[in-house]
Amino acid sequence: MLRILQILGAVVFAVFFATQVLWPMWQGTLLFPIFRPKQRRLEKELRTVREETVTADLEKAVEQSKDELAARRKPGKQTQA
Repeated sequence: MLRILQILGAVVFAVFFATQVLWPMWQGTLLFPIFRPKQRRLEKELRTVREETVTADLEKAVEQSKDELAARRKPGKQTQA
């Protein structure tokens, strides 16, 4: 029974170390994010806003490309220089 508790303790420590030290070091963020809930929430919100910005930019580029394609396909609307 004691051996099982030792193994379980080692596993819990390894998971804690990996999620609170190794992963933040890999991501380039501050260590021990479990103690910074507001910062984590704000970082998540910032990632979401950035993703939405990229999506909006891509949607705008698609619309511009569609408009350019439609303009090229219409005969008589093209002007020659």
